[in-house]
Amino acid sequence: MTKLQDVAEIAGVSTATVSRTMNNPELVDPATRSKVEKVIHSVGYTRNETARSLALSSTRTIGILADTFSSPYFTTILDETIKFLQRHNYFAIVEITGNLPGQIDEHKQQLAWQSLISRRVDAIIILSVIAETALLDSLIKEFPASVVMSQAFDKNNLPCITFDDRASGRIAAQYLLEKGHTQIAMLTGPERKVDSSERTLGFIEELAKHGIELPTLNLCSGNYTILGGQKAMQTLLDSSAKFTAVFAQNDHMALGAITTCHKAGVEIPNDLSFVGHDDSEFARVSLPNLTSIRQPLKNMSQAAATFAMNLSKKNLNEALLPEPQIHFQPELVERDSVKELC
Repeated sequence: MTKLQDVAEIAGVSTATVSRTMNNPELVDPATRSKVEKVIHSVGYTRNETARSLALSSTRTIGILADTFSSPYFTTILDETIKFLQRHNYFAIVEITGNLPGQIDEHKQQLAWQSLISRRVDAIIILSVIAETALLDSLIKEFPASVVMSQAFDKNNLPCITFDDRASGRIAAQYLLEKGHTQIAMLTGPERKVDSSERTLGFIEELAKHGIELPTLNLCSGNYTILGGQKAMQTLLDSSAKFTAVFAQNDHMALGAITTCHKAGVEIPNDLSFVGHDDSEFARVSLPNLTSIRQPLKNMSQAAATFAMNLSKKNLNEALLPEPQIHFQPELVERDSVKELC
Protein backbone atom coordinates (compact mmCIF):
# COMPACT_ATOMS: atom_id res chain seq x y z
CA MET A 1 0.00 0.00 0.00
CA THR A 2 1.34 3.41 -0.99
CA LYS A 3 2.12 5.64 1.99
CA LEU A 4 2.32 9.39 2.34
CA GLN A 5 6.09 9.08 2.68
CA ASP A 6 6.21 7.33 -0.71
CA VAL A 7 4.36 10.22 -2.36
CA ALA A 8 6.77 12.72 -0.77
CA GLU A 9 9.83 10.78 -1.97
CA ILE A 10 8.58 10.44 -5.56
CA ALA A 11 7.56 14.11 -5.72
CA GLY A 12 10.80 15.24 -4.12
CA VAL A 13 9.09 17.19 -1.35
CA SER A 14 8.58 16.84 2.39
CA THR A 15 5.73 14.87 3.93
CA ALA A 16 4.48 18.18 5.37
CA THR A 17 4.12 19.57 1.84
CA VAL A 18 2.14 16.52 0.74
CA SER A 19 -0.11 16.86 3.78
CA ARG A 20 -0.57 20.58 3.15
CA THR A 21 -1.40 19.93 -0.51
CA MET A 22 -4.20 17.63 0.56
CA ASN A 23 -5.51 19.72 3.47
CA ASN A 24 -4.79 23.33 2.50
CA PRO A 25 -3.94 23.40 -1.22
CA GLU A 26 -4.25 27.20 -1.37
CA LEU A 27 -1.15 27.46 0.88
CA VAL A 28 1.09 25.51 -1.52
CA ASP A 29 2.96 27.00 -4.46
CA PRO A 30 0.90 26.16 -7.60
CA ALA A 31 3.80 24.42 -9.37
CA THR A 32 4.61 22.30 -6.31
CA ARG A 33 0.95 21.55 -5.72
CA SER A 34 0.53 20.38 -9.32
CA LYS A 35 3.57 18.10 -9.04
CA VAL A 36 2.35 16.53 -5.80
CA GLU A 37 -1.20 16.06 -7.10
CA LYS A 38 0.10 14.31 -10.22
CA VAL A 39 2.07 11.86 -8.06
CA ILE A 40 -0.94 11.25 -5.82
CA HIS A 41 -3.09 10.39 -8.84
CA SER A 42 -0.41 8.31 -10.58
CA VAL A 43 0.27 6.07 -7.57
CA GLY A 44 -3.35 5.98 -6.48
CA TYR A 45 -2.62 7.21 -2.96
CA THR A 46 -5.67 7.45 -0.68
CA ARG A 47 -5.62 8.52 2.93
CA ASN A 48 -7.13 6.41 5.71
CA GLU A 49 -9.64 9.03 6.86
CA THR A 50 -11.11 6.81 9.58
CA ALA A 51 -7.77 6.26 11.30
CA ARG A 52 -6.85 9.92 10.86
CA SER A 53 -10.13 11.13 12.33
CA LEU A 54 -9.76 8.85 15.35
CA ALA A 55 -6.23 10.06 15.93
CA LEU A 56 -7.32 13.68 15.78
CA SER A 57 -10.62 13.15 17.66
CA SER A 58 -12.32 14.57 14.59
CA THR A 59 -14.83 13.32 12.07
CA ARG A 60 -13.79 15.93 9.50
CA THR A 61 -17.51 16.47 9.02
CA ILE A 62 -19.30 19.82 8.99
CA GLY A 63 -23.01 20.00 9.72
CA ILE A 64 -25.23 22.39 7.77
CA LEU A 65 -28.61 23.46 9.13
CA ALA A 66 -30.96 24.72 6.40
CA ASP A 67 -34.70 25.23 6.05
CA THR A 68 -35.41 23.67 2.66
CA PHE A 69 -33.90 22.22 -0.52
CA SER A 70 -36.55 23.87 -2.70
CA SER A 71 -35.12 27.41 -2.68
CA PRO A 72 -32.38 28.31 -5.20
CA TYR A 73 -30.91 30.54 -2.47
CA PHE A 74 -30.32 27.55 -0.19
CA THR A 75 -29.34 25.14 -2.96
CA THR A 76 -26.73 27.57 -4.31
CA ILE A 77 -25.21 28.04 -0.86
CA LEU A 78 -25.28 24.30 -0.15
CA ASP A 79 -23.66 23.48 -3.48
CA GLU A 80 -20.86 26.02 -3.08
CA THR A 81 -20.25 25.18 0.58
CA ILE A 82 -20.08 21.42 0.05
CA LYS A 83 -17.80 21.73 -3.00
CA PHE A 84 -15.42 23.92 -1.01
CA LEU A 85 -15.41 21.51 1.93
CA GLN A 86 -14.72 18.57 -0.37
CA ARG A 87 -11.72 20.36 -1.87
CA HIS A 88 -10.29 20.46 1.66
CA ASN A 89 -11.13 16.82 2.39
CA TYR A 90 -14.08 17.54 4.64
CA PHE A 91 -17.51 15.95 4.49
CA ALA A 92 -20.91 17.58 4.99
CA ILE A 93 -24.13 16.45 6.64
CA VAL A 94 -27.18 18.57 5.82
CA GLU A 95 -30.29 18.66 7.99
CA ILE A 96 -33.34 20.65 6.93
CA THR A 97 -35.94 21.99 9.32
CA GLY A 98 -38.73 21.73 6.75
CA ASN A 99 -39.75 25.33 7.44
CA LEU A 100 -41.32 27.02 4.42
CA PRO A 101 -40.77 30.71 3.55
CA GLY A 102 -42.45 32.80 6.20
CA GLN A 103 -42.70 29.83 8.59
CA ILE A 104 -40.44 29.49 11.64
CA ASP A 105 -41.01 26.38 13.75
CA GLU A 106 -38.51 26.37 16.60
CA HIS A 107 -39.25 22.75 17.48
CA LYS A 108 -38.26 21.63 13.97
CA GLN A 109 -35.08 23.69 14.21
CA GLN A 110 -34.14 22.11 17.54
CA LEU A 111 -34.76 18.57 16.23
CA ALA A 112 -32.56 19.16 13.16
CA TRP A 113 -29.88 20.73 15.39
CA GLN A 114 -29.83 17.76 17.74
CA SER A 115 -29.59 15.40 14.78
CA LEU A 116 -26.41 17.13 13.60
CA ILE A 117 -24.83 17.06 17.05
CA SER A 118 -25.67 13.35 17.46
CA ARG A 119 -23.71 12.66 14.27
CA ARG A 120 -20.55 14.06 15.91
CA VAL A 121 -19.97 16.88 13.45
CA ASP A 122 -16.92 19.08 14.10
CA ALA A 123 -18.77 22.35 13.44
CA ILE A 124 -22.17 23.57 12.25
CA ILE A 125 -23.05 26.20 9.65
CA ILE A 126 -26.46 27.73 10.43
CA LEU A 127 -28.38 28.74 7.30
CA SER A 128 -31.79 28.36 8.89
CA VAL A 129 -33.34 31.64 10.00
CA ILE A 130 -33.62 31.51 13.79
CA ALA A 131 -35.80 34.47 14.64
CA GLU A 132 -35.59 34.24 18.41
CA THR A 133 -32.21 35.42 19.71
CA ALA A 134 -32.74 33.43 22.93
CA LEU A 135 -33.04 30.19 20.93
CA LEU A 136 -29.98 30.97 18.84
CA ASP A 137 -28.05 31.81 22.01
CA SER A 138 -29.03 28.53 23.68
CA LEU A 139 -28.13 26.44 20.63
CA ILE A 140 -24.69 28.02 20.37
CA LYS A 141 -24.05 27.61 24.10
CA GLU A 142 -24.74 23.92 23.59
CA PHE A 143 -22.43 23.70 20.56
CA PRO A 144 -20.04 26.69 20.34
CA ALA A 145 -18.31 25.54 17.14
CA SER A 146 -20.99 27.21 15.03
CA VAL A 147 -21.07 29.68 12.17
CA VAL A 148 -24.10 31.87 11.53
CA MET A 149 -24.75 32.86 7.92
CA SER A 150 -26.86 35.84 6.82
CA GLN A 151 -27.83 36.66 10.39
CA ALA A 152 -25.86 38.96 12.69
CA PHE A 153 -24.98 37.58 16.11
CA ASP A 154 -22.68 39.77 18.17
CA LYS A 155 -22.08 37.62 21.25
CA ASN A 156 -18.73 36.01 22.05
CA ASN A 157 -17.23 36.94 18.67
CA LEU A 158 -19.16 34.12 17.05
CA PRO A 159 -18.23 33.77 13.36
CA CYS A 160 -20.93 35.40 11.24
CA ILE A 161 -21.27 35.81 7.49
CA THR A 162 -23.60 38.75 6.88
CA PHE A 163 -24.96 40.64 3.89
CA ASP A 164 -25.98 44.31 3.82
CA ASP A 165 -29.66 43.96 2.95
CA ARG A 166 -30.42 47.57 3.81
CA ALA A 167 -27.87 48.66 1.22
CA SER A 168 -29.67 46.42 -1.30
CA GLY A 169 -32.87 48.38 -0.76
CA ARG A 170 -31.04 51.68 -1.14
CA ILE A 171 -29.35 50.57 -4.36
CA ALA A 172 -32.64 49.42 -5.90
CA ALA A 173 -34.29 52.75 -5.03
CA GLN A 174 -31.34 54.78 -6.32
CA TYR A 175 -31.34 52.93 -9.62
CA LEU A 176 -35.07 53.35 -10.25
CA LEU A 177 -34.90 57.03 -9.32
CA GLU A 178 -31.99 57.53 -11.72
CA LYS A 179 -34.14 55.99 -14.44
CA GLY A 180 -36.87 58.55 -13.73
CA HIS A 181 -39.28 56.38 -11.72
CA THR A 182 -40.94 58.11 -8.78
CA GLN A 183 -44.08 55.97 -8.48
CA ILE A 184 -42.86 52.58 -7.35
CA ALA A 185 -44.38 49.42 -5.84
CA MET A 186 -42.51 46.86 -3.76
CA LEU A 187 -43.03 43.11 -3.29
CA THR A 188 -41.75 42.17 0.15
CA GLY A 189 -40.76 38.87 1.74
CA PRO A 190 -42.12 37.18 4.89
CA GLU A 191 -42.85 39.54 7.75
CA ARG A 192 -40.50 37.84 10.25
CA LYS A 193 -37.55 37.69 7.86
CA VAL A 194 -34.90 40.21 8.87
CA ASP A 195 -33.47 40.42 5.35
CA SER A 196 -36.87 41.47 3.99
CA SER A 197 -37.44 44.13 6.64
CA GLU A 198 -33.93 45.50 6.07
CA ARG A 199 -34.45 45.73 2.30
CA THR A 200 -37.76 47.50 2.92
CA LEU A 201 -36.15 50.01 5.30
CA GLY A 202 -33.29 50.75 2.93
CA PHE A 203 -35.68 51.27 0.01
CA ILE A 204 -38.04 53.56 1.94
CA GLU A 205 -35.15 55.56 3.44
CA GLU A 206 -33.62 56.21 0.03
CA LEU A 207 -36.94 57.35 -1.43
CA ALA A 208 -37.47 59.64 1.59
CA LYS A 209 -34.09 61.29 0.94
CA HIS A 210 -35.56 62.44 -2.38
CA GLY A 211 -38.83 63.59 -0.86
CA ILE A 212 -40.80 60.55 -2.04
CA GLU A 213 -43.13 58.60 0.24
CA LEU A 214 -43.98 54.99 -0.57
CA PRO A 215 -47.77 54.57 -0.16
CA THR A 216 -48.90 51.60 1.92
CA LEU A 217 -51.08 50.60 -1.04
CA ASN A 218 -47.89 50.07 -3.07
CA LEU A 219 -46.52 47.48 -0.63
CA CYS A 220 -47.53 43.84 -1.01
CA SER A 221 -46.03 40.64 0.45
CA GLY A 222 -45.14 37.86 -1.96
CA ASN A 223 -43.64 35.59 0.70
CA TYR A 224 -40.45 35.03 -1.36
CA THR A 225 -42.19 32.52 -3.67
CA ILE A 226 -43.14 32.49 -7.36
CA LEU A 227 -46.80 31.87 -6.53
CA GLY A 228 -46.67 34.63 -3.93
CA GLY A 229 -45.24 37.00 -6.52
CA GLN A 230 -48.06 36.14 -8.93
CA LYS A 231 -50.74 36.78 -6.33
CA ALA A 232 -49.13 39.96 -5.01
CA MET A 233 -48.80 41.37 -8.51
CA GLN A 234 -52.43 40.61 -9.27
CA THR A 235 -53.41 42.38 -6.04
CA LEU A 236 -51.44 45.46 -7.10
CA LEU A 237 -52.91 45.45 -10.61
CA ASP A 238 -56.43 45.15 -9.22
CA SER A 239 -55.88 48.01 -6.78
CA SER A 240 -55.85 51.76 -7.34
CA ALA A 241 -52.11 51.92 -6.68
CA LYS A 242 -50.12 53.98 -9.19
CA PHE A 243 -46.65 52.77 -10.15
CA THR A 244 -44.34 52.59 -13.16
CA ALA A 245 -41.80 50.24 -11.55
CA VAL A 246 -41.64 47.35 -9.06
CA PHE A 247 -38.85 46.31 -6.71
CA ALA A 248 -39.27 42.60 -5.93
CA GLN A 249 -37.18 41.58 -2.93
CA ASN A 250 -36.19 38.32 -4.57
CA ASP A 251 -36.09 37.00 -8.13
CA HIS A 252 -38.67 34.30 -7.36
CA MET A 253 -41.34 36.92 -6.70
CA ALA A 254 -40.19 38.98 -9.67
CA LEU A 255 -40.61 35.98 -11.98
CA GLY A 256 -44.10 35.30 -10.65
CA ALA A 257 -45.05 38.97 -10.95
CA ILE A 258 -43.74 39.24 -14.51
CA THR A 259 -45.76 36.13 -15.45
CA THR A 260 -48.90 37.79 -14.08
CA CYS A 261 -48.10 40.93 -16.05
CA HIS A 262 -47.69 38.96 -19.30
CA LYS A 263 -51.09 37.33 -18.77
CA ALA A 264 -52.65 40.73 -18.09
CA GLY A 265 -51.16 42.21 -21.24
CA VAL A 266 -48.73 44.43 -19.32
CA GLU A 267 -45.50 44.68 -21.33
CA ILE A 268 -42.16 44.62 -19.52
CA PRO A 269 -40.40 47.07 -19.47
CA ASN A 270 -42.43 49.36 -21.76
CA ASP A 271 -45.47 49.42 -19.47
CA LEU A 272 -43.85 48.42 -16.19
CA SER A 273 -40.22 48.12 -15.03
CA PHE A 274 -38.81 45.51 -12.63
CA VAL A 275 -35.80 45.14 -10.34
CA GLY A 276 -35.28 41.82 -8.58
CA HIS A 277 -32.90 40.59 -5.91
CA ASP A 278 -30.33 37.74 -5.61
CA ASP A 279 -29.26 37.64 -9.28
CA SER A 280 -30.39 34.02 -9.48
CA GLU A 281 -30.61 31.91 -12.63
CA PHE A 282 -34.20 33.17 -13.00
CA ALA A 283 -32.86 36.68 -13.61
CA ARG A 284 -30.88 35.43 -16.59
CA VAL A 285 -33.68 33.41 -18.20
CA SER A 286 -36.75 35.61 -17.56
CA LEU A 287 -38.22 37.55 -20.47
CA PRO A 288 -36.94 40.19 -20.51
CA ASN A 289 -33.74 39.39 -18.60
CA LEU A 290 -34.14 40.79 -15.11
CA THR A 291 -32.09 43.59 -13.59
CA SER A 292 -31.27 42.30 -10.11
CA ILE A 293 -29.27 42.96 -6.95
CA ARG A 294 -26.50 40.37 -6.62
CA GLN A 295 -25.52 38.56 -3.44
CA PRO A 296 -21.99 37.07 -3.68
CA LEU A 297 -23.25 33.66 -2.55
CA LYS A 298 -20.14 31.78 -3.70
CA ASN A 299 -17.80 33.99 -1.66
CA MET A 300 -20.17 33.96 1.31
CA SER A 301 -20.39 30.15 1.21
CA GLN A 302 -16.63 29.70 1.03
CA ALA A 303 -16.12 32.07 3.95
CA ALA A 304 -18.65 30.14 6.04
CA ALA A 305 -16.96 26.84 5.15
CA THR A 306 -13.54 28.22 6.07
CA PHE A 307 -14.84 29.45 9.43
CA ALA A 308 -16.36 26.02 10.09
CA MET A 309 -13.13 24.19 9.25
CA ASN A 310 -11.18 26.55 11.50
CA LEU A 311 -13.58 25.74 14.34
CA SER A 312 -13.26 22.00 13.86
CA LYS A 313 -11.59 19.97 16.58
CA LYS A 314 -7.81 20.35 16.96
CA ASN A 315 -8.01 23.36 14.58
CA LEU A 316 -7.07 21.20 11.60
CA ASN A 317 -6.57 24.11 9.21
CA GLU A 318 -3.62 26.46 9.20
CA ALA A 319 -5.20 29.39 7.34
CA LEU A 320 -7.23 31.41 9.83
CA LEU A 321 -9.52 34.22 8.79
CA PRO A 322 -8.37 37.50 10.35
CA GLU A 323 -11.68 38.62 11.86
CA PRO A 324 -14.63 36.79 13.44
CA GLN A 325 -17.24 38.37 11.16
CA ILE A 326 -17.28 39.10 7.45
CA HIS A 327 -19.75 41.54 5.92
CA PHE A 328 -20.59 41.33 2.20
CA GLN A 329 -21.98 44.12 0.04
CA PRO A 330 -24.61 44.03 -2.76
CA GLU A 331 -24.03 44.84 -6.41
CA LEU A 332 -26.57 45.85 -9.05
CA VAL A 333 -26.55 43.78 -12.25
CA GLU A 334 -28.25 45.73 -15.03
CA ARG A 335 -30.17 43.87 -17.73
CA ASP A 336 -33.31 44.65 -19.75
CA SER A 337 -36.22 44.95 -17.33
CA VAL A 338 -36.12 48.68 -16.54
CA LYS A 339 -37.21 51.42 -18.90
CA GLU A 340 -35.67 54.88 -18.65
CA LEU A 341 -38.45 57.45 -18.47
CA CYS A 342 -38.12 60.74 -20.37
